[in-house]
Amino acid sequence: LGDLEYSLWRIVCAGSGRFGHIDMSGVHVSRLQELSKLCGGWIVFDDHREETFVNLEDWQTLYAERLANYKPCCYVKTFHAISYWLCCEIIHYHFSICTKSV
Repeated sequence: LGDLEYSLWRIVCAGSGRFGHIDMSGVHVSRLQELSKLCGGWIVFDDHREETFVNLEDWQTLYAERLANYKPCCYVKTFHAISYWLCCEIIHYHFSICTKSV
């Protein structure tokens, strides 16, 4: 679950959203907000220290920096390349089946 903390915070900020196979409703979001306020922060994954508590002000700065540096185009290009490859494989598979039956 890479970037779990960022995905959940995005949903908290939006008020709802989808996380994996779960539709995060107002109840889920309210609970996350409540827990964050109670402890005064958020848990982040640090490569060196693993799960790490960060106070809310520092977390909001980290989240803002992540948003500022987010480049969706690279993910979109990768997705399109994978989609293209997959389509080629499917066409090749169907073509090989069709030519065998002729």
